[in-house]
Amino acid sequence: MIVNAVGTDRITLWNLNGKNIEKTVHRNNSEIFVSGDKYDLDFLSRQFDSSGWIRYSWLESRDIYGNMPGMNVTVKPSQERELVRIIQYCGYGRKFSVFNAFIDPVLKFMAKEKLRFFDKKSLYDPDPQLPAMDISVNGQKYGNFSGITINGSSERVSLNAMENVASEIENSTVIIYDNHNGNLSRFLRYMENAGYALPKIYSGRGGSYESYGQIHYSEGRIRINGKMCISKSSMIYSESGLEGVYELSKISSLNPETASIVTPGTAVSSMEIYRALSLGILVTAFKDDHEREKSIESLFNTDRGGFVLQPDPGIYENIYEIDFSSMYPTIIVNYNLSPETIKASPGKNRIKLPGDNPYYVERNWRGFLSSAIEPLLKERLIYKTIKAMDRSYENRDIALKWLLVTSFGYTGYKNARFGRIELHEAITSIGRWALSRAMRICEDEGFKVIHGIVDSLWVKGNGNITHAITRIRNETMINIVLDAHYEWLFVPPSKSGLGALNRYFGLKKNSGFKVRGIDLRRSDVPEISRKMQRELLEILSQCKTIPEIGEASGRITQVRDRYMSKLRLMEKDDFTLNIKPSRRLEDYRVENIQKAAIRSVRNMGLDENPGQRLEIIVKDGKRNIIAETGEDNPDYSFYEKYINRAFEPFQYLISYAKKRERVSLEDWF
Repeated sequence: MIVNAVGTDRITLWNLNGKNIEKTVHRNNSEIFVSGDKYDLDFLSRQFDSSGWIRYSWLESRDIYGNMPGMNVTVKPSQERELVRIIQYCGYGRKFSVFNAFIDPVLKFMAKEKLRFFDKKSLYDPDPQLPAMDISVNGQKYGNFSGITINGSSERVSLNAMENVASEIENSTVIIYDNHNGNLSRFLRYMENAGYALPKIYSGRGGSYESYGQIHYSEGRIRINGKMCISKSSMIYSESGLEGVYELSKISSLNPETASIVTPGTAVSSMEIYRALSLGILVTAFKDDHEREKSIESLFNTDRGGFVLQPDPGIYENIYEIDFSSMYPTIIVNYNLSPETIKASPGKNRIKLPGDNPYYVERNWRGFLSSAIEPLLKERLIYKTIKAMDRSYENRDIALKWLLVTSFGYTGYKNARFGRIELHEAITSIGRWALSRAMRICEDEGFKVIHGIVDSLWVKGNGNITHAITRIRNETMINIVLDAHYEWLFVPPSKSGLGALNRYFGLKKNSGFKVRGIDLRRSDVPEISRKMQRELLEILSQCKTIPEIGEASGRITQVRDRYMSKLRLMEKDDFTLNIKPSRRLEDYRVENIQKAAIRSVRNMGLDENPGQRLEIIVKDGKRNIIAETGEDNPDYSFYEKYINRAFEPFQYLISYAKKRERVSLEDWF
């Protein structure tokens, strides 16, 4: 079992053989393909001949659209970028199409050799138990370390602690680390300067980046020679643990370190590239299939995204929530959608796609994208079925969920190598049609639709939900399941007075609460807000009907009053705010909490970066002063606002419950 690989011109593999890890080194070559006009290719070949170092051969190859003649060029991966620059220069940037370039060298090697990381004979097989250590360092000012945590045990920094760190690194294969504020990087340098023998360590700088309109920050990476280093700030690790990282590495054929830090979109793209290379299909280096010209009417009809219903605010009893399982990936697979199968006009063996779709799809051959996504759907179906058996199966399911969600979004990304905007539009159009058809079927079966958003419906009624689900599944060709059956569901009003689209909570029959959008699910509120909402939900868990909610209103209000009166007796950690400034100190024009937090970080001698999460306690909310020491008291009036905001949806709940009681009494008399 291959567990890791690094390198470019030489690839180093770590292979788990029984309980032993064997290291092997392989020479690596990169092959790229160049196509173009025969006259231009002849000119390029003469330039290659005169270079003396470029090796090539003439052959015919194919991309997903068909065969093409061209040149197969072999170079070292380290020379690949320079070679492509030469080709672009000789072709004036437009005469040649370049394929199989700018691909991760490890991924390319794995595809060429038909290898996979963490490959298993069965999906039920466990992952290898590699020796691992978990390490983080606490500190404020440069060089001032207040403590170190190894494998969950905390201790003061001392000679004994540093010896423990050195020993754990030597005996571990996997290093799970927290490099918040660069503390661990500085600590490891400190150990090296103190004379401790450590493997070669590479420390990168953190950086800010923008994704989907939001600013994020990536902590500085740490690499240790011969070790597999996984950052706790990795999204996939925080969501699904090492099992998720291993699963992502297996599917994407990126080494585990790389798989842990790339976006799910990059992992999906890598999976597609691996499949293409292993099948001998060319992968374009430069995306040039631009969106086709459309009329304004056509653009408005096709580029509309998912279908969303606006719910009325209120409390609803006996509600069913039904969800299309992996809706968009399933549409890709079941409707055979791929860049080469989508057509704008009818033809032989082409079928018109359902709904308001202007597109047709080829049905006489299997599309590349649909065949690439299908194994992921099948694997996730298995893991969803067995995830209750073991935590590792649940973590693999989470990793697959992220990949499948992203596989759709990447179809519309301008630089996606196997994306195309018409494909993206076709998928969303079928999604709108499927949700609309599901609504009509539910209404036919005696239900009333309360809310709907993209791939989920909330319906009320006494019809046969099993029969409705079967009909939807058969008519749309998309699997749909009963996600929850609620005793009651509450949709709070938004600021406009209409029902909130993505905020609700409801008591499920015999299985607790489902909560979305309130403070309990937010990371930018103090712990007191989450604690109070947990207590409120505990009271509501005993209320099976709307009248019982009204009867519990006194106890619900008492919780809010108790938090207000005992605010000064709570632990300091309960007041910690986790904020994420989106710019640097100099870029803020007004004094606010974000600016004060950044200034506080600078005062401690640390670097601040846009998108980096900062943990603060507010000392004076009116003057935006941050607590600098543990002795500073929080601004209790500032935190009272958070308690009132956290209580607001529950206040609405009580009001709606009492209103329903009054209406019922009026109807009775």
